[in-house]
Amino acid sequence: MVKCVDDNVGKVMASLAKAGLVENTILVFTSDHGDMRGEHGGQNKGNPLEASAKVPLSFSSQDM
Repeated sequence: MVKCVDDNVGKVMASLAKAGLVENTILVFTSDHGDMRGEHGGQNKGNPLEASAKVPLSFSSQDM
């Protein structure tokens, strides 16, 4: 999943560069809360544990 996100953020950045917009853009990446992916024996959402409650959030710009 991380490779997929990395590949697609790269495509967005390449498109912004081609359009000359990288210097005037703040890129924000976020998502919904995650799945358990085996932690605490769980596989789905719905538990009030850190593994299913964390939300990824990232900002990037030329000035940051």
